[in-house]
Amino acid sequence: MRTGNEAGWGVAVVVHRIPGGEARVPLAHPRVVLAQTLRLRTVVAVISAIATAIAILPLLLPTADSPAVATWHVSPTGSDRANGTPTAPFLTITKAVNTARSGDTVRVADGVYRESVQVYRKSLDIVGASQTGTVLDGTNGVEN
Repeated sequence: MRTGNEAGWGVAVVVHRIPGGEARVPLAHPRVVLAQTLRLRTVVAVISAIATAIAILPLLLPTADSPAVATWHVSPTGSDRANGTPTAPFLTITKAVNTARSGDTVRVADGVYRESVQVYRKSLDIVGASQTGTVLDGTNGVEN
């Protein structure tokens, strides 16, 4: 094996003796090899990041099976036959909770609500209008 710049490539050349002749293999400078390795690692990291983004994208986009979240309104002057909007609120928190889907918000106006509210198998935000004005009294039955 010889090294040198016999080929005029501007880099070192390693000559391997093999049966039937010689094989000349150019050697790159160590800095060039390092730069190429770092570029390759960068490309691999970018491709990996793109693949991860593509993989989680469907989880971030709403689908036909996942309806938009809703906000339901409750007021002591409402009706459980209403549709739970700000202008036609429900009377009871229970009606709003039963109507809501996981991820929805139930907004409760100031007043005293005498009912026992139970939430099963869903995650809801139940928000009172104020800390002192919105009262849930579960010790008595529902007053209609």
